[in-house]
Amino acid sequence: MHRLGGFASVLVTTFVVAGCGSIAPQESAAAAAATHFRSDLQNSNGAAACALLSPETEHEVAQSAGKPCAQAILDEHVGGSGKPIRVDAYGQSARVVFADDTVFLADFPHGWRLTGAGCTWQGAKPYNCLVKG
Repeated sequence: MHRLGGFASVLVTTFVVAGCGSIAPQESAAAAAATHFRSDLQNSNGAAACALLSPETEHEVAQSAGKPCAQAILDEHVGGSGKPIRVDAYGQSARVVFADDTVFLADFPHGWRLTGAGCTWQGAKPYNCLVKG
C-alpha cells in the first residue's frame, strides 16, 4: 500500500477549516470524475482510468509497478460500484467519499483528475491510499 502523506493532512485540514463554501458545480464535476474512474476500473478499462489520474499520479502508478499505467492500475484493486455518499470541493481540491473508498482530486485545466484513490481514513493519521501521486 502507498501512503498519501502530507497532501492528505493538508487537504483534510482544509476541509475542516473551510467549513461552508463549497460550490455545487465543482462537487458535481469532482464526483463525476471519481465515479467514472471507479466505473472504468470495474470494466477493466485501464486506459480510461489512467486518463482520469493527475499526471503525477499516473507516473507514480506506472513507475512503482514497472509497467504502463493502463496495466498497472488494474492491479491496484481500488474502488467498486456505488454512488458517492459525500463530496467536498474547495478551490482546486476535492474529496469524494464512497462507502468502500475515498478519492482525492485536483482541478486541472482539463478537468478534475485523481491524486489519490483507494484511500482509507486513519483517524488522526493521514489517509492511507493504494494509489497516490
